[in-house]
Amino acid sequence: MKNKIGKMSFDESRMGMTFKTPSANDVHVDAILSNISVKYTNDSYIADAVMPPIPVKKESDKYYRYTKNWRLPSAHRADGAEAKQIDWAIDTDTYQTEEYALKDLVTDRQRANADNPLSLDVDATENLTDMIMLLREKRVADVVFASGTYGTQTSALTGAQCWDDYAGSDPINDINTARVAIHAATGKLPNVIVLGYQVYLKLCQHPDILERIKYTQKGLVTADLIAQVFELPRVIVGMASYDSAQEGATSSVGYVWGKSAAILYVEPSPGLKKVSFGYQFKSRGMQTSKWRKEENKADFIEVGEIVDEKVVCATAGYLFTTVIA
Repeated sequence: MKNKIGKMSFDESRMGMTFKTPSANDVHVDAILSNISVKYTNDSYIADAVMPPIPVKKESDKYYRYTKNWRLPSAHRADGAEAKQIDWAIDTDTYQTEEYALKDLVTDRQRANADNPLSLDVDATENLTDMIMLLREKRVADVVFASGTYGTQTSALTGAQCWDDYAGSDPINDINTARVAIHAATGKLPNVIVLGYQVYLKLCQHPDILERIKYTQKGLVTADLIAQVFELPRVIVGMASYDSAQEGATSSVGYVWGKSAAILYVEPSPGLKKVSFGYQFKSRGMQTSKWRKEENKADFIEVGEIVDEKVVCATAGYLFTTVIA
């Protein structure tokens, strides 16, 4: 067969030339997608729900505590006598905030060479903010899930007591024990249970829980249903993860909220003359700043807060540790 291109001609078979349909690699040069990327973030943080933030003006200060005045006096008065005089008292406690801040550097050359959908200033700010929030989550978890926080109102479950021993354990009775202890000490019924995610998953399969909810929603266990079984308004599940390895070491990812369960009274509207397990005293909330460093041809971005996570009424909580194996 003779093919002609302009005035030139050649015999295709004699020249030994072959032709094929172009592949995808022949017609496409790999580029960065502008509508998808991968970034690891924690779905939710619960620190603010467990220890509500309280704005304060000073980085350190005092607050009043009314002493518990439940001792029954004799109020009997003989005819013509004066009424018995009783007293009430207050003392003070203090908070001391600390600053937590991190920064990142974005250079002009990095910005000039960044492909869509990267926005380096935004990405740096989001990353710094997430890390500050993760650090706060870990600080709060370390307080809430520490047995030393609660004095005598804590119990380490062992053997058949552990909630993943479905034959021997009784989580509903355990919660009732905590409920009585908190109410007796504070006059408040607990309104929150904080569970590590691994504990929550085990409770979802516990026969005692399944028995109580078997006639609702086809037996599908949810956090709201567990709250109803425990007669608590709210179940809060800690699902945040973190890497505990030192920089440069092999990654070791685990849960911020471990294998414990804390039953608490958390005041929904913090204010004067109210009891609550703990607060975050914040003299400065989350703040972002940015400044130019001309000698580096770059900008610094910094995110930080000034806060003190403090337990103000330990008897408004009860902790179960080693809840599951």
